[in-house]
Amino acid sequence: MRALATTMILVATGACHRPTSALVADAIAPKADGSLTPDKRTRIPRDASRFDISTVTDSSVHFQAHEVDWLRAGMIAYVVDPMRRDALLAKIRISEVHAASVTGIITSQVTRVTTDHVLLLSPPPTAWWKSRHFWWGALVGGAVGGGIGASIKH
Repeated sequence: MRALATTMILVATGACHRPTSALVADAIAPKADGSLTPDKRTRIPRDASRFDISTVTDSSVHFQAHEVDWLRAGMIAYVVDPMRRDALLAKIRISEVHAASVTGIITSQVTRVTTDHVLLLSPPPTAWWKSRHFWWGALVGGAVGGGIGASIKH
């Protein structure tokens, strides 16, 4: 109940929409049988890419993004602490992307961001017509449909 009320307050005030580390601790509290089961709402997507923070100022974060071409200004990234099981520490908005050097502005934070922390960014969704699965499905579907059509006709 406490976690729900805190989450509602965070969302209403425009704070980071991911739960803070205190909420994560509540979400992974042991159950009656002693097992630890994290709440699905406290997880950042599994396909999120990790970036090491190179420098931190009062309100900005700088990091290198080698071999990544999908980063754009305006994207949202999350700063997590890998030593505390990826506890959420801050949210940033990417402001500048120059070749491999990226700058982000800290929009909300729970604690001070340092170079020991990492950034998590989810790649943007791929358009359906650019997906390899779509084209494989079209190819296989066309071959199966053509084969069934040819066998019924004769």
